Amino acid sequence: MNKKTIITIAAALLLAFPSFAQYWTTRTTYDPFKNGEKHLGVAVGLGGWFGKGEAIINNSIGSLAGYRTTKVSRLPICPTASIHFKRILNGKRVDWGNSFLISFNKWMGTVKGINDSSATTFTSKYSYADITITDHYTLMIPIGDNMHVSAGVGMTIGVSIKPKASIEFSDGNTESLSYGLNVSELLIARLDAVLGFDYNINDTFTLNAILVGYPIDIFGDMINDNPGYHNIGEAINVTNKFPFQLMVGCTFAL
Repeated sequence: MNKKTIITIAAALLLAFPSFAQYWTTRTTYDPFKNGEKHLGVAVGLGGWFGKGEAIINNSIGSLAGYRTTKVSRLPICPTASIHFKRILNGKRVDWGNSFLISFNKWMGTVKGINDSSATTFTSKYSYADITITDHYTLMIPIGDNMHVSAGVGMTIGVSIKPKASIEFSDGNTESLSYGLNVSELLIARLDAVLGFDYNINDTFTLNAILVGYPIDIFGDMINDNPGYHNIGEAINVTNKFPFQLMVGCTFAL
């Protein structure tokens, strides 16, 4: 599946989702939150990781033969944007929430290294993105009349878009890194945990803050040749252990 196909599918999903949400809440027979409050909105935020940056170089092949890493840094501000569909079932003491997020996420960083025998160094700047669908079930605790704090678990599936990575050597040579397709890096399946905060401005609009962490990467941990790492091209793999996203947004009642 090429990049154009992935973007086309994602665009179709984003355009169809509001209509599907309205249809589901008004026409379907099976709806576990049929009597709940339905909300639709957007969320934007930043992504990062709960661990330090690391990289693995296969230094026996290609232009990086004989090199080792010296520094790995990841951009602390990785953008994310989501369409957010939420349903709330009111209880006597606590409420139950069910959220769907369709998201576009981008991840970026830099890997530096050196060849000890020639003293040549390199710098590789990379970026990769993914399109995901997340389903969360949360326990929501009311605080007064207008606020909720929530915690829950869920699952995220999606596809990763081919990375872009360049490499520059201290001797002046530059090149783009080639990328080998790997199903564990193209397809995304993660178990995640979520913390949230909602503030009801009025009966129509709600402000949301959402922290999502991904401690278990089903494909990356189980079938990847380098568990917990993501290939960015050539012989470089960067760690992708325990990513998170912090988002803020608003929803309106349907």
